[in-house]
Amino acid sequence: MRIALAGISGYGDKYLSMLENYVPNGLKQLVGVIDPKGDQSYHLPWIRKSGIKIYDTVTEFYNHEHADLMILSSPVSFHYEQTLESIRHNSYVLCEKPLVPTLQEAIDLDRETGKQSERIGVGFQLSYAQCMQVLKKRIQAGDFGAPKYLKAMVSWPREWTYYSRSAWHGRIRDEHGRLIMDSIVSNAAAHYLHNMLFVMGKEPEKAAMPESIEGSIYRGKKIESYDTCFLRGMLEDKIPFLFVASHASHVTSNPQFEYRFEKAVIGYREDRDPFLHVYWSDGREEILGKPQSVAEEAEKINWMIRCVENNERPACQLKTVLPHLLVTNVLMERMPIIPFDNTMKTQGPNLPDEWVCGLFEAMSACYEQFVLPDEINIPWASQSCYIALEKTKEYQEIVKLIELI
Repeated sequence: MRIALAGISGYGDKYLSMLENYVPNGLKQLVGVIDPKGDQSYHLPWIRKSGIKIYDTVTEFYNHEHADLMILSSPVSFHYEQTLESIRHNSYVLCEKPLVPTLQEAIDLDRETGKQSERIGVGFQLSYAQCMQVLKKRIQAGDFGAPKYLKAMVSWPREWTYYSRSAWHGRIRDEHGRLIMDSIVSNAAAHYLHNMLFVMGKEPEKAAMPESIEGSIYRGKKIESYDTCFLRGMLEDKIPFLFVASHASHVTSNPQFEYRFEKAVIGYREDRDPFLHVYWSDGREEILGKPQSVAEEAEKINWMIRCVENNERPACQLKTVLPHLLVTNVLMERMPIIPFDNTMKTQGPNLPDEWVCGLFEAMSACYEQFVLPDEINIPWASQSCYIALEKTKEYQEIVKLIELI
């Protein structure tokens, strides 16, 4: 097994830690790393001591080496070209989310790779977690009865250093004009929207298609994109979902979600309990696992290694991410970004940090009541925007693409 890693600082450092601690012989299988700014990596001394070569580009790496598995933890604007080049060199690919920023790039990537698109795994780690795999199989088997609704909430305050340390966080385009379309929905909190779609998918590698969405997006930080989202939608088979997330709240509230079915509620609240629970209507309680443990997070690497060794299929691949990508694209392109009024903001500890007063309370109320801000008369709330996704050209293109893959 020969593994290469593109991007060794930022989340790339975590990949190196997972290879070291949760992948058998993981670091011993590392044959090269790619990063023109690799001197920012915590692991750089170890990399140099081990004699592992550092390359500036994926092209340079393939001029000298081969990888059975290429892991891409590089900026999103490089994902398309690096994924395509890796596939053309007969590597499997584990690409961090988002795979690409736009639906058109996903369609182009599928066209360019053909059947080899099944070699591409996308790093939505909850999709690979063993407890989530069990949950999805049991949903498909009807163990919990008919689905009633799904909802998730994330309140992760981000200081200005989060945006300033990267050339792409909070950006719509990079300095060369390439689309990034970064947002809280496509990046940091993306796992919890994607997971709702993933577990409701009717096949192992498929995610449920959202037929409509409504809500509003806001900007609290000094960024191009948006950092706050209130979103409600309808999945196929008329299953409602709600997603509330922000980086501009002053309260840290780690991910929580509730998936309600006829016979049971699937509940997770990281702040109180790191385990995924099944609360049965007859009073029984069942624990499925610990979805956010580092061991479960590293399962995406181990899964992709099994794909190489046994010709298996990634749990999360190109077609799996299309419904989520549809939502992120439509939000960015068809919903206005509403700036929070400056009178609502309070100064954070580090300039130019700002937090939106009362935002967390509004998020919590919407989550608990399964409503949008303008439906409960929150003073600053903008009128929700409704989009019938199933009537859009993008929706029809995705349906055709999923059927063909």
